[in-house]
Amino acid sequence: MIYDQTEKMLEQRTDRDSCSFLLSWTLTQDNTQATTCALGTADSILDLAQKANNTLGHLTTYCTTKSYPNIISIDNVGNVNNVIIFVMQINKFFATGKGI
Repeated sequence: MIYDQTEKMLEQRTDRDSCSFLLSWTLTQDNTQATTCALGTADSILDLAQKANNTLGHLTTYCTTKSYPNIISIDNVGNVNNVIIFVMQINKFFATGKGI
């Protein structure tokens, strides 16, 4: 997911005047995962989303003052501390043009 979204961001948002970029940090379970998570043999979509949300901060290494997400879509908005930190970093360092 990191590779897919960073590639799209770097291709679509090449400078500050580029169109807004939607970072889609959402998951889709396959049929087996969806039907077996209730049995405890696979993680639920909420568990998977929490794991994904915990890695969101790694994307700051791919952000620059010219290329960063403007909109972020996530699953499992119940516990979003890592997402809030990521968004605050984008606003403080990249959207302002200061950089890290």
